[in-house]
Amino acid sequence: MATGRVVIDIERCKGCELCRAACPQDVLALAEELNAKGYRPVILLDPAHDCTGCALCATVCPDGCITVYRDVVEKARPTNGRAPVAGRTPALAQEVR
Repeated sequence: MATGRVVIDIERCKGCELCRAACPQDVLALAEELNAKGYRPVILLDPAHDCTGCALCATVCPDGCITVYRDVVEKARPTNGRAPVAGRTPALAQEVR
């Protein structure tokens, strides 16, 4: 399963919560603290790493405050006609737009 992480520019976020409604994993929440403009921005609360990097939150954000990174795991490829080696190669971060 894919994993991802969300980076939110909290100083630009107005706390409209459109991203919260769009998030199928329910990993976004309103912060308790206010940003410099007096809004409660949205923050990522994902202790279980449930974010899949689907980028629905970034798609619906009217102010473009959200950047999503999806961790890409490359599968081992067979060499010389042999079966792939068990295990996975290190994950790479890929920005989703």
